[in-house]
Amino acid sequence: MLRYWWVATKLLINLVLSGLVLVLLEPRVTTAAAEATRVDPTLADRLGRIPQDLLFPAFVSGTALLAASLIAMFKPWGLTPYGRRRAAPVKATVDA
Repeated sequence: MLRYWWVATKLLINLVLSGLVLVLLEPRVTTAAAEATRVDPTLADRLGRIPQDLLFPAFVSGTALLAASLIAMFKPWGLTPYGRRRAAPVKATVDA
């Protein structure tokens, strides 16, 4: 389980970026690769906006990875509810 909120946040960033690669980036790269197999003067027209569309995920991913790095360095926020339960001192019982 996750004990710290910063770890949960980094995991969420990782999952979102992985999902975005599969859903948004991979189909565009596949299309661009298929179009680029035939290089001729009409290549730019056939590609259309694909080159510009491939820049956006790079900027978003870079920004998200920078945020994840900063979170890892400064470790903000505290314990999750699970982490608080695990960190709570165990009360000793005295048998009389």
